[in-house]
Amino acid sequence: MRHNLTQVFMKKNRALLIILIMLQSLSARAIEDSLNPPKQMSGTMALLSHFVENGLTQSNKLPAIQGALWFNVGQQFRLGVWGTNTNYSVGNDNFNLRAKADLKINFSSSIQGVVAYSDSKYFKGGEHNGNITNFDLNFTSFRVSYSRNTNWQASGSSATRYALEKNLRAFFDGWDWDNEIGFCSPSGSTISPFLDFRTALGKKISAVYLDASLTATSASTSLNGDGDVFFILSAKTEF
Repeated sequence: MRHNLTQVFMKKNRALLIILIMLQSLSARAIEDSLNPPKQMSGTMALLSHFVENGLTQSNKLPAIQGALWFNVGQQFRLGVWGTNTNYSVGNDNFNLRAKADLKINFSSSIQGVVAYSDSKYFKGGEHNGNITNFDLNFTSFRVSYSRNTNWQASGSSATRYALEKNLRAFFDGWDWDNEIGFCSPSGSTISPFLDFRTALGKKISAVYLDASLTATSASTSLNGDGDVFFILSAKTEF
C-alpha cells in the first residue's frame, strides 16, 4: 500500500514539475514579448521580372507584382495573406491568393524551426487550387525544408519537395548570395522526380532589397518549358 502511495506521489510531483516548467517557459516568453514587442501588422511588396517558384514558371515569363500582409501574434505566430498575378499556358488562373499561417519554434539562439500552412486559391479558373504545408529548419546560414503541395501544377496529385539552402553572406561584404537545391517528387504524375536549382545575389539599398537570380531544373524537357533556365530581377520592400 505504501509503495502504491509513493508511486502516486511521484507521478503527481512529476506532473506538477512539468506544469511548472511550462509556466516558467510561458512567463519567460511573455517577458520577452513585452520587452521586444513585434509590430502588430507588417507586410511586403515586390516587383519581379518573372515569377518562378521552385524552378517552375508561374507567370509564363511575364512580370509579376506580389504583396503580403501579416498580423503578428507575439514573437512566434502570425497570420496573413499573400497574393500575386500568375499566367499559365493552359487554363485561366491569373491571380493567386494564399491565406497563410506561420509558427516559429526557437530551439536555441541559432536554431529555429518554422511550421507554415497555406490555403492557395486561384482566380478565375481555380485549376491550381490546393494546400501547401512547409517545415523549415534554420541554423547558422543553412535552411533545410520539406514541403507538400496537394495539387502540384494543377495535376490533381500531390508532390513533396526537399530542399537545402545556403547563404554566403560573408562571401561578399554587404551582399547576400543564396544558393538552393531542391528535390521534387510528384505523385500520380508522368513527371519523374527532378532537381531544381537557384542561385541569387542581392543587396539592400535604402528600404529596397534588389535581387538577381538564376533558376533551372533537371527536367526541362518533360516540363514543357516550365522548368527551363530562367533569369529573374526583383525589387522588394517591407513595411
